[in-house]
Amino acid sequence: MARFSAVIAFLLVAQPLAAQAVWRQTDALKYVTGPLAWDATRSVAWHVGVVDGAMQTAAWDGLRWNVVASNAPPAREAHGLAYDPLRARLVLFGGRDLAHTQVYRDTWDFDGVTWTLRATGGPGARCLFPMCWHAGRNTVVIACGTSSPSTPWGTALADVWEWNGSAWSQRIGLSEGRIAPALGHDPVRDELVLCGGHAVVGWPNPMPWSFDETWTFGAASTRWSLRGTSVSAGRRSAAALTFDPLRARLQLLGGSDLGGGGPDPLSGFASPIGAIVEWSGSDWVMNGGLPSFAVALGAAFDPLRSELIAFGGDWLLERGDATWLRDVNLAWRRASDGTPHSLEAVTWDGARARFVGLEPVAWPGSGYRTYEWDGTAFAQRADANALGITRFATLAWHSQSLRCVAFGTTAGALHGNETWVWDGASWTDAQPATRPSPRRDPALAADPSRGVLVLFGGWGPGPFGGSIPLADTWEWNGSTWTQSFTAHTPSPRADAAMSFCSRRNAVVLYGGNAPSPVGEVWVYDGVDWTSAAPPATAPIFDHSLCDDVARARLVLAGRSNSSALDRETWEWDGAAWTRVALGDPRSSNVGPQALRLAYDDSGERVLAYFERALWRYETPHQATVTAYGGACASSAGTLLLAASDRPWLGDTLHGTLGPVPLAAAAAVFVGASDARWGNATLPFALDPLGAPGCTLWAEPILLLAPPLGTSHRNWSLALPMDPSLAGASAYAQGVALDPLANPFGLALSAGLALRLGVR
Repeated sequence: MARFSAVIAFLLVAQPLAAQAVWRQTDALKYVTGPLAWDATRSVAWHVGVVDGAMQTAAWDGLRWNVVASNAPPAREAHGLAYDPLRARLVLFGGRDLAHTQVYRDTWDFDGVTWTLRATGGPGARCLFPMCWHAGRNTVVIACGTSSPSTPWGTALADVWEWNGSAWSQRIGLSEGRIAPALGHDPVRDELVLCGGHAVVGWPNPMPWSFDETWTFGAASTRWSLRGTSVSAGRRSAAALTFDPLRARLQLLGGSDLGGGGPDPLSGFASPIGAIVEWSGSDWVMNGGLPSFAVALGAAFDPLRSELIAFGGDWLLERGDATWLRDVNLAWRRASDGTPHSLEAVTWDGARARFVGLEPVAWPGSGYRTYEWDGTAFAQRADANALGITRFATLAWHSQSLRCVAFGTTAGALHGNETWVWDGASWTDAQPATRPSPRRDPALAADPSRGVLVLFGGWGPGPFGGSIPLADTWEWNGSTWTQSFTAHTPSPRADAAMSFCSRRNAVVLYGGNAPSPVGEVWVYDGVDWTSAAPPATAPIFDHSLCDDVARARLVLAGRSNSSALDRETWEWDGAAWTRVALGDPRSSNVGPQALRLAYDDSGERVLAYFERALWRYETPHQATVTAYGGACASSAGTLLLAASDRPWLGDTLHGTLGPVPLAAAAAVFVGASDARWGNATLPFALDPLGAPGCTLWAEPILLLAPPLGTSHRNWSLALPMDPSLAGASAYAQGVALDPLANPFGLALSAGLALRLGVR
């Protein structure tokens, strides 16, 4: 295969090698700063913000955020947003790019489905400015801001503009410019209210300085009026101002005092403000506070539910993704978007392609809510009273019965042996005739090769009301439990991790607690337990183990010893452990809920859940094999080219070709193209040459010649560990030289598209 190593670099189009498999968060919304706008037509609050470098448009319907459109304007921040109820359009203007090198002056509107560019002129380019709907004039208004993308050192603007749905017109501006003020319309008094903001003052050492000023502009005004107030709104920039119709007052939330040289209002803050004040029409009145200090958040009032909405922003110097709701009693609560807070047990439902998890209602346990993730969003599928297991639940998918199986204890019991099954709609008590003895915290894993679930160990009843570790093995066949008596067995333990290993075609047990942490690896093949490779690390327990089927690796994460949790991720290739990531998807100082893993068959990746966050563990370059095109028959039958594994760099790809007449020569050829072979265009039909139904699908450059003597020929292809080939594609096809097949004397298989991956 040295020949292949030399040729393949010429054949394949190189692409940069990304890092090994990594953790990535899978959140529906990860917005940061930005305004909200209430849509009275659709009864939703809109937010337009950056997710993974691109703009997304999302609507809050009172229960959850729903991503509505991803074809938003170019990615930006510090833009203006307001809803035009007269024309039923969401309007966006200006902002700056994420690199802080460019400021925009484009105007967009959104009809609930599609964004449309409406204007590129009118107000000058700006960012860090407020925008609101003026009900008295039926226009959208913007004021102030800065034309510099690298604030706070830019020039503060003082102009005011309004948008009538088709064109901008300039209105009377302020006497002094300011950056990031708050602006709102008071419909009771039909006046615009502008407060706060900052400007750069001082020379030769300029510094940003926040204003504690309130300006108003009424229906009959000819200029902006500075209002004297007995109560200060506070020096604040990047605050939110929205009207509460129930209180008939504007509400001022959050912001930051940049006095004394604070940094950019969207990059960090000198003094974040938590107090909320409301405008009575003549003075500011204290009106409670935010759940935490926040800057550059979005705020809007939901009249349908009588709630003030606060979303995103920077909360105590960290980017926020929480949605907070304030009721008529001024009490705040963090909204639930359908995502569970924590999941004690998880599995993958292979029949319905769902990530299934059990959320404990309370600790130490009074039941579990059942949640499912469909690839896009979480949804609660069953209340706590639906599942008879209320404590110490474990969960696994049984492929033969197409059911999720839960094992655990009932209310008030320290040990139990309840078995319940989930069919995607409801929980049912399995009531098996035979069951393991009562216990808690056993290891549970599926063995799909034998169609059973395997349960090992756990804490059983001990003397004086205590617990002792167990060492028995049980199997679930879909209707009952059967004990497996083996010649060898791991030592008694609980809180161990267990998973099927596709590479070893057996169940693997790792670690545990007995009651001291255990550091052993055992393999169960359905007949006996065998001690395996040395463990990855020091003795651990309450961790999670998952079979990464696509990459033929076991993944270990969420490790714990008796005193601490750590953040390492390890992999096992069936022989040795390798540390592959420093940093699993959670902090190192969290509470009792451990990380839980499950394998996503449809997405071919490991999923992890911890405290309202779903993470995926995957390689940027997945190895794939895809058949394409059609085949023609040899005299022994239709020729089939198959691969028995995946094209991972550094591995050998194996496969078969057949059926082939025993005396006929056969080969597998590989090329870099499925579109061209020299001057010829692929696919190339061989009918005119006397091979009806036969088509050349792949460029035939590299030739592999399997040995004669069998009807199905084994072939192999050694793939070099060349980082530059990660993600590249190659194409293969099989050929048999068979004079009896057709006048041309050959038969061809369909093609195989090979995408080279890195584990």
